Amino acid sequence: MNRALWPSTWGYYLEQMMGLGDFNGAQPGAFPEAEIDANVEYARRHFVDHVRAGGPLPTLRAGKQPYGILPVTALDLWGAMPEDGKLGYKDAAVVGLVVEEVRQRRGQRLGDRGRLDDGAVAEGAGEVGFRQARNISGDALVLGKPLGIGILSAALKKGKLSAAGYAEMVKWTTRLNTAGQTLADMAGVHALTDITGFGLAGHLLEICRGSHLTAQVSFDDLPLIAEAAQWARQGVATGASERNWKGYGHEVELPPGFPEWQRTLLSDPQTSGGLLVACSPDAVAPVLGAFQGEARRIGTLREGGPGLVVT
Repeated sequence: MNRALWPSTWGYYLEQMMGLGDFNGAQPGAFPEAEIDANVEYARRHFVDHVRAGGPLPTLRAGKQPYGILPVTALDLWGAMPEDGKLGYKDAAVVGLVVEEVRQRRGQRLGDRGRLDDGAVAEGAGEVGFRQARNISGDALVLGKPLGIGILSAALKKGKLSAAGYAEMVKWTTRLNTAGQTLADMAGVHALTDITGFGLAGHLLEICRGSHLTAQVSFDDLPLIAEAAQWARQGVATGASERNWKGYGHEVELPPGFPEWQRTLLSDPQTSGGLLVACSPDAVAPVLGAFQGEARRIGTLREGGPGLVVT
């Protein structure tokens, strides 16, 4: 199965996104030209022999969509919540088993804060949803990586990306979000996600919808890849960026005269994007420390919404 998946997954990424499949003297590569085939083949063998779709935790079904579970959030803040507001026994059992298994695998004790109240039995409750157990209005928003990977990839495909820009793209797409485990253990961290295909605005709106809050973000505080910002000013963007904006732009409030290139960066899809953290104000310093100087505070969550306000 992995052999069949390689051309449309990692193989596609290495050849199309990283430019390793069509090396020429003018286009910088991650490796010397003579070493490219060997390194790609090494990655392919590792993918085929060791990468598996299954994980240690079960999947949950939300409607017709299955979701895998990654233990990267503060588990004490979550519980089951069906649409009628009553905690169904079936849902409580499923979520409880998942939470307990995650904690056992991480060596954590299942304390009183993690217990789920059985509540009333909701007949026919077939979906599992989540709610945050506390109001996180006033939380600070921290972003772990700079934006612009999608724009760099678009410039690469057009043959315009510089050697320095290519190096930045490789640097950030291969930088692991290792801070996630540390952040998950911080009591002051209340929500955590990663920025990928929907861009910063899209994934931040997911937090806002789940929290019933509005995010206020200062564009000047956003970390940006310098060359990506330059290309954005010249109109370079991915097709996905425009599709993203058409999908959720009506939920974003921009100031009058907001430049199009800045809007492009808000919806720019990220490959291996940074972690987006919502944390209490007094936890900002340790959260920034977990990223070892690479993160920036970009805004705040406040009452109202859900929605995103950019200043």
